[in-house]
Amino acid sequence: PGQDYKAFLRSHLGENQFHPGGIYDLDGNFIAPHGGIEMFTIGQRKGLPGGSAQPRYVVDLDPETNRVIVGQAEDLLVEEFEIDRVNWISGAGKDDPGPRSATAATMAHEVA
Repeated sequence: PGQDYKAFLRSHLGENQFHPGGIYDLDGNFIAPHGGIEMFTIGQRKGLPGGSAQPRYVVDLDPETNRVIVGQAEDLLVEEFEIDRVNWISGAGKDDPGPRSATAATMAHEVA
């Protein structure tokens, strides 16, 4: 259904597959209820309830408690992260599952 991923999930999973919970800030303050943790992604800003002077972003998801944790943009910044279940399309690294290091270069345009 167009760009509406929530409608897509509802149509393919059904309402009983969603796990409602609460939206909290980083200090543990309750902001609002939500209809399903599956509807949120890290970095999401669109569609978050609860007015705020500063934009809020999803900074963490806790599937054990169905909590969505929100914070400011700077709360999303990290210097290091870990990934798993990598798909080595080229086959390189497939037979050596040890740790790897990489440098990521990103480019973003400033919003006017």
